[in-house]
Amino acid sequence: MQFLKKFIAPIEYTEGNHEFICDNKTYFLCPSCGIFSYGQYGTFCDACLAELQQTFCWYYEKMLHFHEPVALSTLEHVLPLFMYGSSTNIRSLIFRLKYHGDLPIGYAFGRLLGRELLTTGLDVFDGIVPVPLHWFKYLRRGYNQSAIFARGIAEVLGIPVCKVLRRTTYRKSQTKMAQREERSHNVEGVFALKEGNAERYAGQHLLLVDDVFTTGATASECINCLLEIPDVRLSFASIAVRPTLLRLAYGQMADDDEDE
Repeated sequence: MQFLKKFIAPIEYTEGNHEFICDNKTYFLCPSCGIFSYGQYGTFCDACLAELQQTFCWYYEKMLHFHEPVALSTLEHVLPLFMYGSSTNIRSLIFRLKYHGDLPIGYAFGRLLGRELLTTGLDVFDGIVPVPLHWFKYLRRGYNQSAIFARGIAEVLGIPVCKVLRRTTYRKSQTKMAQREERSHNVEGVFALKEGNAERYAGQHLLLVDDVFTTGATASECINCLLEIPDVRLSFASIAVRPTLLRLAYGQMADDDEDE
């Protein structure tokens, strides 16, 4: 029994983060492949990160910053982590997060972005605003994947996740909508500021976050609401960005795929 205690006692489990600490070393369960790895990252193992690096949106330098299309020109920074395409693992990871309750994936993405923001000196935000779900969809799914992503970022940066917006109208999923006009019509007028938030967040720099930056339609509607806050400053982050938006931003040619 003493022999067993020698090995069991030093282990401290952090169940929600799929981590354990042994002899002051942190081992974490990679949410992508399910293998325990040594490190302090709390995100993905090196092997899985290596598979995703070719689609990282700090592909151009450390991070990707673009201020187009025009509807998003009020943003100070646009910060997607990965390219979204059928040839990468990112699609399956986001699908697991959104539709299979694999929440550690969302936390890991958030921590990864948080660390990149610290590294690049972009930890300049007062709060993080996840794109809200309608209450009916929230009841059906049980969580908001954008809020999970936001909590991972907040954990690293030490700033709050702010429930600034609410979704007023239930609309069908945009997953099968490829055209920006169709998506824009689907989300038109469905967001609003929660009561009292215009005064509460006046003058702050808020980071709006969503899972996939597809056409900018959802982000644009949220931004229009957030601009009702006096002297607000806004930036946007997402787990992934569609190649079509990169073409708009940089004139780069990239393969594009339809959402599943």
